[in-house]
Amino acid sequence: LNDLLQPAVVALAYPLYEQLHQIRARWKSIIAICFAGSVVAMVTGTTIALLMGAS
Repeated sequence: LNDLLQPAVVALAYPLYEQLHQIRARWKSIIAICFAGSVVAMVTGTTIALLMGAS
């Protein structure tokens, strides 16, 4: 499995490296969107669990 993950990491890292200037310019937006997505996921998961009868 490790041998399969290594090319995948490189395949994901190279496009990120190519767009590094855009990522650095928009890092505040990226952090805010990740935070908002995390909050939405937690609220949604909790709501669904409560609706299904979790205690």
